[in-house]
Amino acid sequence: MASALASIGKKRALESVKEDTVVSSNGLATIGRKRNTEKNQGGIVGGIEYLAGNLGLGLAGVGEGIGDIVSAGADLLRGDTDMAKYRFLENRTAEAQQRLQESYNPGTIMKGAGDVASGIGNSLVFMIPYAGPWLAGAGFAGQGISNAAEKTGDVGLKEIGYGIASGGLEFGLEAATAGIGGVAKNIGASVIRNTGKEAVEATGKAIGRKAVSTMGGSIGKEIAKGALGEAIEEMASEALDPILQKAFKVDENAETSLENVLYAGLIGGLSGGLMTTGPAVMNYASAKKTGQTIREKGEAQELLDYAKLLVNGAHRFASKSA
Repeated sequence: MASALASIGKKRALESVKEDTVVSSNGLATIGRKRNTEKNQGGIVGGIEYLAGNLGLGLAGVGEGIGDIVSAGADLLRGDTDMAKYRFLENRTAEAQQRLQESYNPGTIMKGAGDVASGIGNSLVFMIPYAGPWLAGAGFAGQGISNAAEKTGDVGLKEIGYGIASGGLEFGLEAATAGIGGVAKNIGASVIRNTGKEAVEATGKAIGRKAVSTMGGSIGKEIAKGALGEAIEEMASEALDPILQKAFKVDENAETSLENVLYAGLIGGLSGGLMTTGPAVMNYASAKKTGQTIREKGEAQELLDYAKLLVNGAHRFASKSA
């Protein structure tokens, strides 16, 4: 299943880059492979490239998972089981992420920023209207199978079962917590909404909720909801992942720690907050502009009267139903 960053690809983004060491017979540790010792290689430009790379690879990881599912399914239909296994055992996105980590060698703060960018990238697929959540679930399942295959060296029922379970759990957690997935899906859906519907929604916000809340409070509330939902989801993912690995016998020694769970929540919360900020500001600005236009045209009282009529009608219907 997805762990700290809501998918196996996200989990890989959480792993620290460590130097390979070989302990010699006299007990001295020697460096097996030399890596960059200077942190944050490339300065500001290198940092921008690092964050952009994590963002892109986060999205690419989900795409690779979807591609593996489709391609491997076609291979199995042709009876080519070896090729199907090869597709899951080869993980180009993870290899690219590892190279990115090694070339930039991020410090603690930039490592966290990269994890946030990777988490956002993983969730961008939700922006695809209607199909986004289903594609994301397939992508997470593909990543789960690939992760399991890397541990067991095989692709069989337990690896496939683990992948499907991880993708399904991720799908369920996104829906239950209304984390990044819900935010991104709303952004994508808004692109195809017609102007009339947007105006109606904005009008409702302008004369309703927005009328009784300040700009800062309204936007802050939306950001907090997105951040909290995603933080809860990521902590749950990190905590439940070892249980799934043991249940499907992918790794009977799988475990996590409180530190990993809290870190997952921190990264998820930051990702969710950032993904929510833009839509929250735009929604408020749109609602405010529409409300101002309505007032200038003198239509506010007419809309309020119509709203009262609808409310009274609903009350009467409820009374009769009771």
